[in-house]
Amino acid sequence: MKTIFRLGVLVLLIPIVTSAWSNPSDIVWTDDVENNPVIGSPGFGDNRAYYGQVIFDPIANIWRAWYDSSSGYDVGYAESTDSEGINWTNYAPVTGFTTSRQSKAVVLQIEDSLFRMWYMADERDQGYSVYTAVSSDGINWGDDQIIEGIVYDNLGSSQWGPVERIAVTQLEDGTFTAYCRCEEPFLDAALEWFDQGKKLFRYTSEDGINWTWGGYTGVNEIEGFESLEFSSVVKHPDIEDVWYAWGSMANSERPIYSFVSTDDGLTFELDEDPVANVGDYQTQPYNQNRNFHASVTYLGNGEWVMFRSTADPKTTSRATGIEEISSPIDHWYLY
Repeated sequence: MKTIFRLGVLVLLIPIVTSAWSNPSDIVWTDDVENNPVIGSPGFGDNRAYYGQVIFDPIANIWRAWYDSSSGYDVGYAESTDSEGINWTNYAPVTGFTTSRQSKAVVLQIEDSLFRMWYMADERDQGYSVYTAVSSDGINWGDDQIIEGIVYDNLGSSQWGPVERIAVTQLEDGTFTAYCRCEEPFLDAALEWFDQGKKLFRYTSEDGINWTWGGYTGVNEIEGFESLEFSSVVKHPDIEDVWYAWGSMANSERPIYSFVSTDDGLTFELDEDPVANVGDYQTQPYNQNRNFHASVTYLGNGEWVMFRSTADPKTTSRATGIEEISSPIDHWYLY
């Protein structure tokens, strides 16, 4: 509460607290039509750049991106040295994996010069297994191994884990939280929703390798969202216990949707269907078919940036967002 004294009169400006500021729909998005697509045609693989994961590296002061450069076979890398992540260079195939295929990579910068990747691996049979690897430069990877606790070795079955994609975030204490739509074999089969196919579950991990089931998000009970998967999750640093998530349907031409959690990432509710002003597809040459697989970064002070897959051709496009995160003066009462 702010107190102002004017000519002997006590004036109190009392902010009105409103929950409306804890929803991703309050982000006003602007699609970067003039520059899109910003990542594309890497010159290797099938010359694609989609299913992208884009992060800002504050140590090197560059943007880094990882993306599928062919259909489920390999992952490419690119960099942008400009402040907004519009112009990309240093395209290169990533190396060092033990698996025959890599796809849909998720990468976090877990230390100043250390990155951890999670990716979909090998042949797809009712879904992929998930592996993780580490790198100091984002291009050369090592310590490649299958994760434990989410997906299992029974890839010939529709049960017990195979997935399409995973979304991972690291918390302030260094632990990881992941969201993955899969079947969970250790749940009580008497639960009403257990035998209804894959569900978007929450998992936690101390090291990014060994995971523990952390509950069901509730997302796939929303009518029409049975196959929804998260591709980007952000624990909002400026709003306590609020998480934002963006997702799309598995292998669908439908658009990007946003979700909000007000219980610290345990469960999510649909917020925006679809996300406004992001990809008016069939109106721009770079997204004639669909928008999917959002990679969203919070820059602070209510500023956001979203990189997403657009097709066809399969490339990566960009949008920026502005969110009001504090009470504007017209929301204060004057006494």
